[in-house]
Order: sequence, then C-alpha cells, then structure tokens
Amino acid sequence: MRSITDQKYLKEQQYKTADNLQARINLHTRFSTNPYPWFSWVYDHLELQPGMRVLEAGCGPGSLWAHNQARLPADLRLFLGDLSAGMVREARQKNSHPPIFRFLCLDAQHIPFPDGSFDVVIANHMLYHVPDLPQAVREIARVLRPGGRLFAATNGERHMGELHDLVQAFDPSHRPTYELVRRFSLENAAQVLSEAFEPVQVFIYEDSLEVTEVEPLVAYVFSMFSHISDLPADQRAAFESHVRDHMRDGAFHISKSQGLVTAWPRQPAHIR
Repeated sequence: MRSITDQKYLKEQQYKTADNLQARINLHTRFSTNPYPWFSWVYDHLELQPGMRVLEAGCGPGSLWAHNQARLPADLRLFLGDLSAGMVREARQKNSHPPIFRFLCLDAQHIPFPDGSFDVVIANHMLYHVPDLPQAVREIARVLRPGGRLFAATNGERHMGELHDLVQAFDPSHRPTYELVRRFSLENAAQVLSEAFEPVQVFIYEDSLEVTEVEPLVAYVFSMFSHISDLPADQRAAFESHVRDHMRDGAFHISKSQGLVTAWPRQPAHIR
C-alpha cells in the first residue's frame, strides 16, 4: 500500500481527480445507517456567522460546501485549498455560486496567509496525510485569529474494520489504513494538537454501513487500495467473487468510527 503521506502519489494519482474520493463518498451516502448526512452534521458544528473568514485546507472537490450552499451566511469569505490542482478545479466547478469562494492550491505545511487571517480553519480527513504534521498544526494555529477555531475531521481505531478484514482475507499482506491513520485519530487528536491548541473537544458521528450491493463495495476497495485494483483482470474478478461470497446472506455490516475534533489555538502567555 502506498504511504498516506506520499505527497507525489496523493497529488498525481490518488487525488489527481475526485474519482477515487467520490467512489468512497458514494458508498457512505448510499449505505449509511445514520439518516442525517455527514456534511450536514459537520456544517452544524461550524456555527458560521456573517462576515467570517474561513479556510478549508484539503477541500477535495468541495463537497461540504456544495451540500450546504443554501445555508451559507451573508458576507462569508470562504477559501478552499487543496494540494491537488485537480481537486481545486472540481471544487470550483461545484461551488461557482454564490461569489464568496476563493480557490487555491495549498500545502497545509506552508499556508500562504498572514498571522490571524481566519476565524475558522477546517481540515476534513486530511491531517493524517501531511508529512510534517507538527508543522501543519503550527501553521493552522498561526493563521487563526485569537478565539478562532480549528475543525478537523478524522477517524478512530478500527474504523471500517470489517472492510479491512474482508480485504485481508483475500490478500494477507494487506495493511489496514486505520493503522496509518493513527498519526491523527479521534483517540490521539488532543495529544497531537496540544503543542498549539487548548482546549480540544471530540464529537462522534454515530454511524455504520449496511452494504447490500457488491459493485459499490468493490469500487470503494479499488479506489483506495492499489495492491487490489492493480491486480490482473482475473484476480480482480476473483476479488469481486470473494466479496460476493461474503454478501450471500444479505447486507455486509461495516462499523464506523468517525468524528470531528474542534480546538482553540493557545494564546501567547503575554496576552492570556
């Protein structure tokens, strides 16, 4: 499995376009047991007010905002940035109206804005991708104004564990992504952020998947695990049969551990 911090791979292959990410979004959208959508739930926590300046680092195709455009307050200044130019293009296409959006290619390790530029910074399932995570944390804290807030979505231990067990039963060399995501997880987020943020709160999004169709589950695996998707055609077909065998009794259950971390930047001692 490619490293989740390999910036060249992330930018030029995994997230060159939104296709891989969309395959994963589709599975969650179609088979989640929580009827309240993830993007609505995240937006509720942001508590955006008119006139705020907001940065999303790692915006992907801009789905959070496309889903909630009717709810955006007046005079919001919203900056959507991503390491991938392809993602930025798709975010621009999805969010062309209203004219409150600004788009840019962005490396969270080097945010090109002055200190105290934003009321809110959002990092949606992306901090575990950053090679120098402490540097990104410091940069986010730097560009937040006093009293501003970070909202960072991430996963917890054994997120989608049944899916990884399914893949590992087919390919024993498979390394579950939740082992890699432990760089920034629901369990250790407060510790990771503690150098630059205090207090830190964690909110859990209660959900699971009940997948009743083979093809969307296979598409999800192919979108994420190149050691499966790059197999010869006959072995990819064998994997599809493997998935079908595990769904003969009906829905395939996948547990989820997913949530939102919100944090306030530490203030220098002289202004506390």
